[in-house]
Amino acid sequence: MARGIWEPKANEELAVAVHELTARVAERRSITWEHVCGHTGEHDNETADRCAEIGRRGYASEQSKRWTAPAPALQDLNYTETDACKKCGMRVLTKELKLHFRRCTSTERA
Repeated sequence: MARGIWEPKANEELAVAVHELTARVAERRSITWEHVCGHTGEHDNETADRCAEIGRRGYASEQSKRWTAPAPALQDLNYTETDACKKCGMRVLTKELKLHFRRCTSTERA
């Protein structure tokens, strides 16, 4: 459904939402589809199954909580406002420089 190959037989609203979300993600990132047989112990598939079960019960999983807040619009980010980290020299958005500096593990001064 997400790739537009299958026609939805049920949950048409969900299929449309998945198709639209996939199109939005594909504008920014490369998407590769891979068929995985269910219930074979594949880690990510098992995680998805657990998340689906948690969602079915009406709860939000830890993995899904990161999607509850909308991402900032691209036009809200000014990519020209960057500074260099004093530890590693990496160029970082000015508004994220303090957080980067605190988390930076580089021991050499740039």
